[in-house]
Amino acid sequence: MRQRVDPVRLIRDHNPVPDAHQLPDVSEASFEALFEEIIGMENKANARSTGTRHRRLGRAAALAAALLVVTAGVAVAAGVFSPDPADVATIEEDGERGVAAHLEGWRPGLKSESVWCMYDLNTGAATQVSEFPLGEPLTTERLLEECGTGNDVGRNQDATPTDYTVCRGTFTDEEYQERTTTDPDFNVLAGDLSAPRPGFPVVLAWDTDCASTHLDTSFQVDLVPLQALDDINQTREVEVELKAAALQDCLTHRGATTMVEDAQQRLGDHWLITEWSQELDAECWQGYIDLEWGTITVLGRDEPTPN
Repeated sequence: MRQRVDPVRLIRDHNPVPDAHQLPDVSEASFEALFEEIIGMENKANARSTGTRHRRLGRAAALAAALLVVTAGVAVAAGVFSPDPADVATIEEDGERGVAAHLEGWRPGLKSESVWCMYDLNTGAATQVSEFPLGEPLTTERLLEECGTGNDVGRNQDATPTDYTVCRGTFTDEEYQERTTTDPDFNVLAGDLSAPRPGFPVVLAWDTDCASTHLDTSFQVDLVPLQALDDINQTREVEVELKAAALQDCLTHRGATTMVEDAQQRLGDHWLITEWSQELDAECWQGYIDLEWGTITVLGRDEPTPN
């Protein structure tokens, strides 16, 4: 009879976590999945050298231990996410038409799934967390997977990070001031420029605190701890609706503007409604969400793809 092994203990044995006895309760199912992955790696590695086996086991345990660390530091709730299944199907079907050009399992990403994965103060990847079903919520685990080994920069790190700090990033007031005064296509039609920005996830792949970290990036950002993913999942839900509507019909400028105004009502006045002046002669229109800038843009587009 195989002796039952505690998956939490196994993970800690391979990559000890400071103050592990203070960790909060985490879903047993998530640890069982991690445990099965690690055990499966051990079983499959019997024919490999001991060194290779330990390196692979250590890599999986490192990511699992990092999840323990970030969970101990802050509980980031995912919130309720319930997009219309018909809208999800519309986007997925449109994506399948170009699936031959992408890896297996690819799906269209959303701008509201944007995340910055930073490995030091000026090395990182601005990417999207989209390697999971479109109809499911964005979670902390999925953020960490993307920033651990889900992007090229992360995969090319010498080792998978064992500590993560999950922050909410917002572009500074100076960045907004420069864009509103120098970008002729950044026309703000509505919204409160003085209100706090929606913000986007910034994952720092080391143990630190958000407020005292100053990144050396092209756009300057302010960082605070990310307390929940509720607002981001709500934004994803709104973006799914806007994206599906534009795929189904050739929206008029008035029709797209009405949808954008409704979206701002749902998300809040701190979201800016913008318009690109260079596309005023387009035939079809859509609402386009940019999580990083906190904007919903009335954007010209090609005609919907025929069914």
